[in-house]
Amino acid sequence: LTNPLVIGEVLSDSTREYDRGKKFNFYRQIPGLQEYVLVESERAQAQVYRRAGELWTFEAFEELEAQVRLVSLACEIPLAQIYAKASWLE
Repeated sequence: LTNPLVIGEVLSDSTREYDRGKKFNFYRQIPGLQEYVLVESERAQAQVYRRAGELWTFEAFEELEAQVRLVSLACEIPLAQIYAKASWLE
């Protein structure tokens, strides 16, 4: 895709700093990008960075009952569904 609305990344120990730092700086240069979603790989947590003009806002979701809001796609995804097949939940 050349002009995504949303980009999602699954964080790991080896990529966490890069995904939040240099990679996010690169992604912010994409004119149409509206939301950047980071999902932790070892615990139930999602973070959404959302474009608000020249600024980016931040929203965190940390309970399995939470609904991850993607405003640009006009949808909500249950955090429990994102982690439905995570082996560490069993």
